Formats: sequence, C-alpha cells, structure tokens
Amino acid sequence: MDKNTELNRAVSEAMGKPWRKPTHGTCCTCQTCGQYYDDGCLCDWTDDSEKSVLLEDEIERRGLQKRYMDALASTTNAMPFDNVLYPWSLIRATPEQRARAFLEAIAHDQP
Repeated sequence: MDKNTELNRAVSEAMGKPWRKPTHGTCCTCQTCGQYYDDGCLCDWTDDSEKSVLLEDEIERRGLQKRYMDALASTTNAMPFDNVLYPWSLIRATPEQRARAFLEAIAHDQP
C-alpha cells in the first residue's frame, strides 16, 4: 500500500467510513469504503479539494480549529512570523496536507 492509500484509509476511518472489502466488482466500487462511486464514496481525501471542505467541516464540528490550523501550519512548513506568506501557505495547502493536518488535529481528541 502506498502512503496515500494508508492516509486515505486513516482519514476514512476517522470520518466514520471504515475500510472494508467492496461488495461489488472493482469496476464501479471504491476499494476503500466499499461504496459504489456514485453512492457516497468519500475516500479520495489526498487528491480532492472538495473533500477537504468535509474534513474542515468536521474540524469545526468538533471545535478543533486551533489544533487544525497549528497542524496545517506545521504540515505546510508555514512560518507564522511572515505576515504575508503565512496565510497564503495555509490557503494553498494541498488536499494531502489538509488530510494530514486533520489526522494530527483529531489525534488529541481521541479517547
């Protein structure tokens, strides 16, 4: 398994979409969550900017915005003392960086 597959798997499980075997052939079923691609598959966390919004919605729901922003700054190597580029680094974070920051932020929130 490559690193993004492991990352997608970890994020899927954290979002309540546990990794499981597909219920249908590989032609139209997500190999991560077992959902048909058109029926709610939410597993490509590292490549899809639209799914990053779902992660950030979950961060907000859990009240972990500060932890997430700190993790995102760390993940993007943003320098807080640079008043211009710091916010830009956070805004321009890739979906993969956002997924990593999501996992880091919620790690402290787990029982």
